[in-house]
Amino acid sequence: MTCAAGTNNFKPNPFFGKIDYIRVYRGLLPVEELNNSPHNPVPGLPPPNQAPVALCRDASVDADAGCLGTIAASMLDGGSYDPDGDHLTLSIDNTGPFSAGSAGQATYPVTLTVSESQAGGLSSSCQANVTVTDTTPPGLALSDPVCSVDGRGRLATRVTAGASDACSGESAAQITGVQIVNNGGQIVRGRGVFQVDGSDLFVYPNGTGWTAVVTMTAADTRGNSATGTIRKPLPKCK
Repeated sequence: MTCAAGTNNFKPNPFFGKIDYIRVYRGLLPVEELNNSPHNPVPGLPPPNQAPVALCRDASVDADAGCLGTIAASMLDGGSYDPDGDHLTLSIDNTGPFSAGSAGQATYPVTLTVSESQAGGLSSSCQANVTVTDTTPPGLALSDPVCSVDGRGRLATRVTAGASDACSGESAAQITGVQIVNNGGQIVRGRGVFQVDGSDLFVYPNGTGWTAVVTMTAADTRGNSATGTIRKPLPKCK
C-alpha cells in the first residue's frame, strides 16, 4: 500500500495468492462470533453446539373406569435425537388426565419438548395428538321394586333395568330374560305372571317371598356392551 505525504489518499497494492485460513485469536473476537456454522468450522476451534431434533408420534390410550386417560412424554417420542450426541430429556405441556367425553372418544393436541440436559442446553419441540377412548362396558342395575300400576291400570310390582357409564352417563337397559321364582326356589309359571314394557318389568299380584331373576343388556355410546343377570326380592303388593 502507498500513501502520498500530507494527504489522506492511499493506493492499495494488489495481492495475488491463496489464503488457506485466517487465524483469529480469542482475545480479539468471541468464539461464538467466529464459529457460527457447523458446516464451516474455524480450524482449531471446537464445533458449535447443535439443537436437538424433536420427532413426535401420536398416541392412543384407554380411558380408565372414570373415563380419564393420562400419558407420559416417552409415549409421544418418535425417535428424537441430538446431532452432537448430547443427553436429552423429554417433557410435555400436558400430562392429563384427558376425558374421553360423552361420545366415548376425544383427541387432544400435546406439545413435546426435547432438551439437552446440560446447563444452558438447546431444545426443540413438536406437536402430537393424544386420543383417549372409552373401552369399559357400562354397569348394569335393577331398581328396587315398587308397587305400581301398569299402562292398563293393573296393580303390579315394578322394577326397572338401567345402566350407568362413566363417559356417556346413565341409560336404559334392555331386558332379555325374566324368571319369577317362589320362596321354594321353583319357577312360577303361567300366563299373566309378568310383563316386560321397555326397560320396566311388571310382576302381577304375587305370593310372599317371590324373586325376580332378570337378565339384561346395555351398550354405551362407544359400543361397549354388557350383559348380566340380577336377582331382586319382590314385595307383595295389595
